[in-house]
Amino acid sequence: MSRFFIRVITNGAALYALAGLLAGFSLEGGWRNLLIGALVLAFLNSFVKPILKLIFKPLIWITLGFFNIVINMGLLWTADQVLPQLAIADLKTLFFSSIIIALANLF
Repeated sequence: MSRFFIRVITNGAALYALAGLLAGFSLEGGWRNLLIGALVLAFLNSFVKPILKLIFKPLIWITLGFFNIVINMGLLWTADQVLPQLAIADLKTLFFSSIIIALANLF
């Protein structure tokens, strides 16, 4: 349970940083929307991502791990579709923001 809590905090920090760093990434509202976005991302990364990594394990092996970026982009796109307060403008912003969130989830 504490690992999930740490993941929520790191995802919240990453979302807050992305809203300030990338022009095409916006998270409207205050700290409550930030917390909701962090919870959704933590849920997706904790429960959905391991299943996707198991399903796409051959592609991950063939691409030497670069398919993990596609999985992270898919999870962030899913969060964008679920959360009305989160807006990602284009594919370039989605790519860079998924890399930053993946780096935040390493810790």
